[in-house]
Amino acid sequence: MARIRCIASSGLRVLSLASLLGSFCYRASGQTVIRHVDDGRVVDQVVVMTDVNPPYDAIKRFSLQFLEQYNDRRAIVRLIVASNREDASRSIGRDATNSAGGYERAVEALKTSKYPAGPVAQAFAMKGSAILTYRSGNDLRTEILFGREDPSRIEIGGLGFQILHLRLTEVPHAGGGKSDYNFEVFAKALDSLSAGAVGELTRQFQRLTAATKIFVDVRPDLWFFDNEGFPEVLPWVRSEPLPTKLEYMEKHELYCGIIAKKLTCGGSNFEP
Repeated sequence: MARIRCIASSGLRVLSLASLLGSFCYRASGQTVIRHVDDGRVVDQVVVMTDVNPPYDAIKRFSLQFLEQYNDRRAIVRLIVASNREDASRSIGRDATNSAGGYERAVEALKTSKYPAGPVAQAFAMKGSAILTYRSGNDLRTEILFGREDPSRIEIGGLGFQILHLRLTEVPHAGGGKSDYNFEVFAKALDSLSAGAVGELTRQFQRLTAATKIFVDVRPDLWFFDNEGFPEVLPWVRSEPLPTKLEYMEKHELYCGIIAKKLTCGGSNFEP
């Protein structure tokens, strides 16, 4: 494959996705990395582009350049690109102090700010395929960047799952030794919930990451109101009608975790 060279602020980059990028290299006026976590198998980065309202094509080309850096060296790559720090921070997830109140807090936040203030996009690559999801106001679009399949959709035992959000977190050792990592995955069940399938989904992600703790949380909807790792407003999917508190509480939810190489699963309103 032909190779092209792009001059960026970090120096000379050699790209091999020429067929996707064409002869044009997007050179933004600058980017601010507000989050970068890399466990050697998964890289999770969030960037604010200093350009005001960068267009879709510019974000696409920037995402392709980023994916190229890790295409053959990481099992999972996730990049979030936003045009302002607030949208970028909100895309990562809540912290514990912003998670109190569960349903009531989340509904109020959703009513106050339904969509991001500016353009925001997520590039997600896994198992040889990559997808870009872009939102600007009501404009929501997705595009397969390379590969044949949407990597956010996984089937296990005939049951489908859609990966909604993931987060890799570094946990430094107090003594200055090698860090541990936690890897969280939030998925929507496209079919019925099965403890066996969610357990296997958790094992699959264990094989793809170097994290020491892996957590997978699955619901049949988009509403993970009580989990601080999930964003208040998820821009990557079309919204669903807000449930009543009773409807939210009655939905099945299943979560599995691997800690010290041991798999455990639990749930609410769920009987195996």
